[in-house]
Formats: sequence, C-alpha cells, structure tokens
Amino acid sequence: MNSDYPKTVVIALGGNAITREFEEGNVYQQFANTRRSLVGVLNLIEEGAQVILTHGNLIWNAIDNIIAHNITEKDIYLCVPSLSWVAGFSLVIYLFGFHIAIPLFSFAYLKWRRRSWLTAAVFAVAALAFSYAVFDIFLEVPLYRGIIFGAH
Repeated sequence: MNSDYPKTVVIALGGNAITREFEEGNVYQQFANTRRSLVGVLNLIEEGAQVILTHGNLIWNAIDNIIAHNITEKDIYLCVPSLSWVAGFSLVIYLFGFHIAIPLFSFAYLKWRRRSWLTAAVFAVAALAFSYAVFDIFLEVPLYRGIIFGAH
C-alpha cells in the first residue's frame, strides 16, 4: 500500500457533497457528480486504501463507531440485508429509473417479508401511482428514468 494513504479512508458522498454550488442540484447533476467522484474513490482503492463510503451527515457516526470500535460482527451481520436492499434499489434506479424500481422493490420487499401476493401487488401498484401522481403530475418534476430508458 502506498504510504501516502492511511489504512482506512472515510468518504462522505451525498447531499451537498454531490452538488456543485453553481448547479441547481437535480438528480441528473447529482448522478454525474457522483460518477466523477467515484473515479477518485477507485484510485484510492487501487492504491491500497480501505474505503468506507457514507452519505453526507452520517460521516460523524461512522467515524465515532470506527474510533470507539463499537462495530461488532453481529452489527455487521444485521446490517447486511438492509445494505443489500439499498444497494439493489440504487442499482435498479440507476439502470431502469424510479418508475420501475419503486413497484419492483415494494413488491419484492413485501414478498420477502412473507406478505401475500395480492398485498404485495396492490401495494406496488399503489406506490407507483402515488409517486407518479406526486412527482410527475402534481410537482411536475419527472423522476429519473434510468440509463436504459434514456436518462442523460
């Protein structure tokens, strides 16, 4: 490992960290800024640094836990399912957009929690209808469509 880097690097990406001061901060700009930021993160990893990514204000909690060694194997084990859902949801949003990700993950999560097929399907359709009505119709803010369906 390069001696210029510490063993562990904690990086906060999110909120103000992915919005430039001259931008309005829409989702397209945030995705582009995140992609640009990840180039530097990959460089750190290639240099041998262990990287912890966190979102904006959560950095201090992450640092406190690392310093105090309060993270146990059980804590990590309990976080894995939640982190897996968040990672999967984020990937589906990136690829297919919110209008696919919201009902898909609503349905999948409810089935994972052993709800009936009908309950999961009704909730997924309701979640899609609600998000579409609020953002696309009421607020007139189209949700991110994903790279597969033409987001830029």
